[in-house]
Amino acid sequence: MVVRISLDSSCLNIWHKHRILNILEMLEKQGKIEFFSPAPVWREQTRPEIKDPFRELYRKRLEETKSISETTIFPFSLKVGARFVTEESMRKIEQIAKICFPNKSWSELTENEKNDVRALEAHAYAGLDYFLTLNTKDFIIDGKKEKLEEKGILVREPSDEFIRELEH
Repeated sequence: MVVRISLDSSCLNIWHKHRILNILEMLEKQGKIEFFSPAPVWREQTRPEIKDPFRELYRKRLEETKSISETTIFPFSLKVGARFVTEESMRKIEQIAKICFPNKSWSELTENEKNDVRALEAHAYAGLDYFLTLNTKDFIIDGKKEKLEEKGILVREPSDEFIRELEH
């Protein structure tokens, strides 16, 4: 069975220098795993106003993954790929936001924090196996990993431990 993994923008590995991400990319080439990119990750990395000289490298890496749609909360664009908001998706977004950013209301979140929440919701909606991130502060520490797991979202860091988990 192929393991389906959503990549946070922190795990795009455009320089191919992260040992574990390199191993995962090799497993992808062997057909053992598939990488997906939530639409908010695409948006975050390809915004035209960002003058990042590496933007094209991010775009190229994103194009190598499969895209997953996000819930559209107007006035956001439908350009990248979206599905309309439902009560269930809004409830999931609110739950994820409360877990990842417990001391902020939705209106207090930065655009990147909102993208993080939307990326996790898109991952959950698509029913993928793991959400891979290097952003431990927002997704893993202080019990966040366990609380997200209670909601059916398995968040992992690219680590030797994760490779062992995949092997079992």
